[in-house]
Amino acid sequence: MSRVHFALCALLAWSTGCGADGDEPLRFATEKPRFFQGLNLLKDETRAAFPEFEKRWDSIAQDTIARLENGEIVEEKEQKEAAAALLYSAFALVAGQHAIEDGYLKLTDLTRPPRYSKGDDIDEQKARMVKASEWLRRAAELDPSDERIPAVIRSCAFNLQTIDGTFTADVLLGLNGAASQSWFDTYTAILLLRDPNLHPGYAPQIEQLIGIACGSSRFNCSGGGPPKDPATGERWLTKEVMGPLLMSDLLAKRGESQLHRADLNPAMAGTLIPEAVMRLKGAEAFLLAAKAAVTDPALAHFPAKSRLAERSDRMTALLAAASGRQGGGTGPALPDPNYYKGRAYLDAYQCVACHTAGPTTQSLPR
Repeated sequence: MSRVHFALCALLAWSTGCGADGDEPLRFATEKPRFFQGLNLLKDETRAAFPEFEKRWDSIAQDTIARLENGEIVEEKEQKEAAAALLYSAFALVAGQHAIEDGYLKLTDLTRPPRYSKGDDIDEQKARMVKASEWLRRAAELDPSDERIPAVIRSCAFNLQTIDGTFTADVLLGLNGAASQSWFDTYTAILLLRDPNLHPGYAPQIEQLIGIACGSSRFNCSGGGPPKDPATGERWLTKEVMGPLLMSDLLAKRGESQLHRADLNPAMAGTLIPEAVMRLKGAEAFLLAAKAAVTDPALAHFPAKSRLAERSDRMTALLAAASGRQGGGTGPALPDPNYYKGRAYLDAYQCVACHTAGPTTQSLPR
């Protein structure tokens, strides 16, 4: 390859994929800084480019594995970088799966032509998660210290069950068990269980997750929020905005489900409605904390900021419904459950909501 051709490839790789099929393979070190830009599915142009983005990270994974098998990666530092390359490549497939589930991409956008199977679109969809799991297991062997890797392995197992529409206790308990061990896993569990159509607020896994997330070592629902980190000058969208917002949603879905159950079974209203009121008041407090955080110039670039007003309106409706049902009243109707299928809710669950760095703000650690 001539120097001119090489320079052009280096400049154009991000937008065209040059290098994936040429003489010079894509490298993790050069593509990593642009990774989360490629996951910003709130933008039309990024959604259109996502299939090519995935292909580039597939190329990086394949090249990394080839170099491992050829004995080219032997030093500990190189092994950790190889593990990170495989983690990011796998996460691109996981993000694609979530984009399909949330309606940001069509299934056929990512399954045609197939790369990992010889079957139909569903076979390819499953094969994508199997391939991601393979890369992640290899990454775990290279860097056992990276807690993100087992979390994403659990995500792949969960995603496979989402595709099948059947969830087993071992997978759900695995998510929640890990959520009690690390912050990364706490966020992972809340994000994965985001769909109340699949995981209603009354489901055992949601009740268990609330118990974990509300604990004193997490969001401390009874004590005004999680423990403050030592002041370092760093600001985090994840901790200061997304954490309260996710907690608000989790509690709101629980409260809403209890109201719905009380409507269906008035005999249980005396038990269900008080809990619903408690959960919704907690949800309101966390939502107010998130809204206050994004008024800080250091956090104002939160990409789903424009959706917070819709959350507030819905919270007001839920609180009114709960208040009207106290003391045996009927109250106003519950808000439209189709909200959970729309972007007003789902924009905050896209990767870019955590992984957007402003002038003084960090994205998710590591």
